[in-house]
Amino acid sequence: MSFFAYLQQILSLRHRHAMYALQSKKQWEAHLSSLAAQFLLGSGSWLILLILSFTTLSTYLEFVFSGHASPYLAFVYTPVMVLCLGFLVLRPRKVSGAVWYVEVIVLAHSCAVVGLVWVTQGQGVHFSGQISLSLVGACLFSYLKHFGWILARNLLWTIFYILPVWCVQDWLVNFHLEIVQGFILGTLGNYTIYRMRLMRFYDEEVDADEKKFLYHEMSKQLYPHQVEMIRSGAILEQTMPLGEGSAYVISWDVISSDSYEKESLKNMMVDIYSDFYHICMSGYSYHPLTSRAFRLKETGDGYIASVGFPCRSVDPQSAANQAVEVALEFLEVFKRTSKIHLGYRAYSAAGIGFGRVFGTFHLEGIKAYDLYGEALVLSARYESARKTMGIESFIRQQSGGKPCDILMIPESVYQQLHAVNQARFHEISLESLHITMRGDRLARSIYVCVGV
Repeated sequence: MSFFAYLQQILSLRHRHAMYALQSKKQWEAHLSSLAAQFLLGSGSWLILLILSFTTLSTYLEFVFSGHASPYLAFVYTPVMVLCLGFLVLRPRKVSGAVWYVEVIVLAHSCAVVGLVWVTQGQGVHFSGQISLSLVGACLFSYLKHFGWILARNLLWTIFYILPVWCVQDWLVNFHLEIVQGFILGTLGNYTIYRMRLMRFYDEEVDADEKKFLYHEMSKQLYPHQVEMIRSGAILEQTMPLGEGSAYVISWDVISSDSYEKESLKNMMVDIYSDFYHICMSGYSYHPLTSRAFRLKETGDGYIASVGFPCRSVDPQSAANQAVEVALEFLEVFKRTSKIHLGYRAYSAAGIGFGRVFGTFHLEGIKAYDLYGEALVLSARYESARKTMGIESFIRQQSGGKPCDILMIPESVYQQLHAVNQARFHEISLESLHITMRGDRLARSIYVCVGV
């Protein structure tokens, strides 16, 4: 690459870091303001105060012992020190103007140096080091968002420093190299720092965008509290309750699902699962983990949810009633949605089982959260009990021989319901029908809600 091509690249800043900053203009400006405020509130102001204090003292002593100028001229840097102290003391909450505050400090310092040189010209005072050092500082400290602006301001500062020197021919001969060196060193240093800021901004923003994207994708697999806990440093296995608990498990299924056209059923289930999820998530909160129900599985034409574990029920004293109400809402959603998608009424069934469950993450492969235990087995048994001879006849009799929605629960759940919910169910004596429930051999009765 030729020198002119490289210079053009510097001036146009057509590289990915600069282009990203230009595309993210507001974020880039906020980033620079934050860096400027950190500089002023941190070591930057103290460093300026230290350097100017030493310069003031050395200049004062030089004027005292040489007698070339009034010693009080050494205090010309006082306004600059006041500006730095003012920012440290006031510590403004809004840092949007910090970039221009730095420019004001540079302006005050440059005016002090140039004014001092101008006043003392012809009095035998030599500023062999201060001019070069001051110009380096003026060209170096800037937080402007475009390097083209920085280069232009540095040229202006250089011309400003030349003015008093230009009036004294001997000084121009002696100090012209110092002025050129001050401009070059300050500008190159500023460009290096500017590129470092660009790269840091790019890395931070891209990293933030990548994290945002990852968290967004994680939210498709995890609950909001899990994403927040992982963001705070927790591992996946710490985000859900593990071990044993008691739960009411709802097993819901479409009756005669194989009789429906597959594509229509698939489209219908998308809407149904979405409604089911919102039913489960109503009342969701964390600290402690609470919701109406916990979605466990979607099974193609079925759905499994739990109440009481791993999420606490909204009303812990009435978890059984909450489970029944959620199950009834499932049946109602399917009733309403099937009419929209199929054009006619379809039917579904649900069963509720109560018992112990165990929360765990899969040990191998993708570590999805899962429940297992007797409550899941019982819910499936009670949902499918509608097909048992005797129970099926009872349901047909209660519905007048017409197809209907069905909700079946064991006696252990029925006994915990409020009277209003108990009135929805009919008792079926398993003993009179000589039926034994698989997985619940001690059950003497089963309760069914027909035609929801």
